[in-house]
Amino acid sequence: MNEINHRIKELRLKHNLTMAKMAAMIGVSPGNISDWENGKKNRPLLLEH
Repeated sequence: MNEINHRIKELRLKHNLTMAKMAAMIGVSPGNISDWENGKKNRPLLLEH
């Protein structure tokens, strides 16, 4: 897991968000959150800043 993948999961858990809740907040599917956290899919550049 690279730094950004780890950070996405860390922030989600810190704020007690499920993947579904976080996904709804940023307008993506829960599957995208899972893929990002597990390094299976690249994140939008917006999430890297």
